[in-house]
Amino acid sequence: MRRLLVAVAFLLVLAGLPLAGGASPDAAKPAPKLPPAPIKCQTPDGDGCYGWQYGPEYMDNTFIGELTIAPHIVKVGQTIDITMDAFATSDWTAQAGAPCGEIKRGATTGGDIDAKCTQKMTSPTHGWLRFAGTFCYLPPINCGTEQEALYLLAADQYAISGMVKDAAGKGVRGVRVDISPGYYAMTENTNGFYQALLKKGKYTVTAPAGYCVNGVRPCTRSKVVNLTGATAVDFQEQGYELSGTVTKKECTPRACKRAPMPASPWSRAAAATPTKP
Repeated sequence: MRRLLVAVAFLLVLAGLPLAGGASPDAAKPAPKLPPAPIKCQTPDGDGCYGWQYGPEYMDNTFIGELTIAPHIVKVGQTIDITMDAFATSDWTAQAGAPCGEIKRGATTGGDIDAKCTQKMTSPTHGWLRFAGTFCYLPPINCGTEQEALYLLAADQYAISGMVKDAAGKGVRGVRVDISPGYYAMTENTNGFYQALLKKGKYTVTAPAGYCVNGVRPCTRSKVVNLTGATAVDFQEQGYELSGTVTKKECTPRACKRAPMPASPWSRAAAATPTKP
């Protein structure tokens, strides 16, 4: 009889089923989601492209500027941040449209332009909405359009969302974000965007080892949120800085010593290597 019980237990373990009195080592399940977010089109050579060239789920993407919004999932009445970043060295006009307005720069002003503004969401239309900004170099000859999307939740919807980026600020696809109790979400595109459609309540949002909650010091990879509407939790890969001094050995007939070499102090940023779940 004992041999039979041992054999049954062994078969249950092979089948991935929990034994009586115990729990599965990972009881979390994929969180319910909103429809997939539209994504910016990409070209192999980094040139601009129009979303209609690729399909209805794609957005315009220009190489002469960057339009970003945050957060990407909101309720009516929430405020979003809009940034227009013109990649330029001379003679640019960045047209963000309301409410950012228009900004211009003369030919002798170096560096990028950042136009930042906020907008309160009052649209009665729920679902994915698209914003568009136009950047021009020597207008009206060379212009490009950039689009971004956000989801406006219905009154009875609640969501946690965010971005997961590497140490260089690039989105990371395929990263698991745990939302306990009970759920997890995966970053679903190259922007590092994740989302979860949940019920009201308290949740702990956790990224893999090596990532930190944005804006929290010292680094922590978890944040507790009380979900009553739309909440954003962003993560970024933890970076480190290595530094030191290069010396050379100098000897005389009587003794040797080490002295710093010219321009020897150095430092270099290094990304952490996260533990993948």
